[in-house]
Amino acid sequence: MELPVLCPVCSLPLRDAIGRGPICSDCRTALVQWSGPRCPACGHPADLSGERCDQCAESPLAAADIPYLYDGAVVELVAAIKRGYNPRLIAFVADIVAASYRRLGVCAPIVPVPASRSGRRRRGYDQTAVIARTLRRRHGIGYIRALRRRRGTEQKLLSKDQRRENLAQAFRLCQRLESSTMVLLDDVVTTGATLRTCATLLQAAGVERCLAVAIARDV
Repeated sequence: MELPVLCPVCSLPLRDAIGRGPICSDCRTALVQWSGPRCPACGHPADLSGERCDQCAESPLAAADIPYLYDGAVVELVAAIKRGYNPRLIAFVADIVAASYRRLGVCAPIVPVPASRSGRRRRGYDQTAVIARTLRRRHGIGYIRALRRRRGTEQKLLSKDQRRENLAQAFRLCQRLESSTMVLLDDVVTTGATLRTCATLLQAAGVERCLAVAIARDV
């Protein structure tokens, strides 16, 4: 007896796997993009009349496009891409990111924010790097693995002040950059601090304009 194909998001039988996939129609319907006002630099939902939030007042990020809030089915979608390598699901997510990239209106390479060492060990791969490679293959968007993670303590084990200091030392530049504009790619943006840290590092290396895309913004 052939086992049913399961939706990677809700784990229920995927009846339309051949026709649409890679997630079921219910989960696809549940993925509703946030259309309300938000901070243009970090994507935090707030009615700011087009201005930046307090945390982004001096942010090195010029703009960000983050289509979803990290809630409901979106949480499960992100968990699914971290649970195990699923090429069809990665392609689905890459198409979402590609739409965000196009809305930014730039032609610039993507720089994936590298996953933590512990995360890579658990999963066996870096999800942001895999999404970036898929973007190049499916959409012709170039990418540069310009950032590497340094060894350090996991953020969740630290206090707020310790997290800030730890994050400032968490990344290093690993190659020469030749583009004046770059687009950072992350999966979920929590406070925006990681993107700001990475953008600061890129700007110190001569990048004039940093933007960002991600799947979801935590609130």
